[in-house]
Amino acid sequence: MRHKVAPLFENYFSEFIQRVGQRGMLGRSNAPAVVSPFSRSAGAAANSKLATAGEATFRALLIGWSQRSVSRSLMKAGVYAGSAGTLIAAILLFKSWWAVLICQALLGLVYAHGLELTHEALHHNMFERNRYNRILGFITAAPMLVSYSHYRFQHLHHHRFVGTAQDKELFDYDARSLRNPIAFIARAFNLMRIPAFFRTLLRMWRGQFPDVFATPAQQNDALVEYIIIASVFTLALTLTLLGVTNFFLMVWLIPWLGFGEFFHFLIELPEHIGCDKTSRDVRVNTRTYLTNPVWFYIANGNNYHIEHHLYPHVAVHKLRYLCAYLANEGVTPVPSTFRAFRALFAGRQK
Repeated sequence: MRHKVAPLFENYFSEFIQRVGQRGMLGRSNAPAVVSPFSRSAGAAANSKLATAGEATFRALLIGWSQRSVSRSLMKAGVYAGSAGTLIAAILLFKSWWAVLICQALLGLVYAHGLELTHEALHHNMFERNRYNRILGFITAAPMLVSYSHYRFQHLHHHRFVGTAQDKELFDYDARSLRNPIAFIARAFNLMRIPAFFRTLLRMWRGQFPDVFATPAQQNDALVEYIIIASVFTLALTLTLLGVTNFFLMVWLIPWLGFGEFFHFLIELPEHIGCDKTSRDVRVNTRTYLTNPVWFYIANGNNYHIEHHLYPHVAVHKLRYLCAYLANEGVTPVPSTFRAFRALFAGRQK
């Protein structure tokens, strides 16, 4: 089906993404939005259903699908804050250990979901003004000990270089760890998260920044966020260890480390693991799978990952329409969450 979709996607990908990206939808990174994964095929446009439907139609659909919704973004932020606040109150009020544990698990899930809101914000798909995206993204990333700015520029780097040896994500899952039970558990619960965080902070403090930062201002943004998060974490840990209060232990450390990292691992795992990450073709190195509304909400549309890599400016709640559109051209999603996980463990894309 490559010959049917290649030319139209390539033309729109380079033209439309560049135009929209200049307005800030992908942020102010110096990196290109995404390099098109489709190779040119002479004469293929004449046989394309999309070309027959008209390039103007596809352009109009993309523009419509790419509109931000401030009200929807505020609602997402409100649900996140309300859920976290309710669960924190329940943890502090409940006397039964099992009720507290359930609430801590759910709060860990909320924290993991918050990191997916950060992902949406770092593409500047939530608000028009970059400042608001950063504020929300920082708030939802901090409970998972993640810097919004570092995540943002590392993730844009990933979009640019996916399918190459230069590709590296902030959350980099090695497929080899899936075959080793001990390594799998260590990676699923991200046991090295805290040491890695402080090692990165120390290197930044010494002026050793990852190459993904293009300007000193970007480096400073990340360093400031690391210092703020590290200060709060150190204070929380100190008060806990000294026996002053168990507040942070109950509503942050246990939900995050005991559950949040594992839930985030499950959300991120199907994106690329088991796909051919040596290929530049997004349909080969990335996976889209269909899922139920609950998991779609928790993952914040991350299951539509091929669509996201092709058009990262498309709003989360519109990705399903893009998925359906591309499915008519042979870009077929994995039909269920179960089959997506089965495929990644088997090391296959489908």
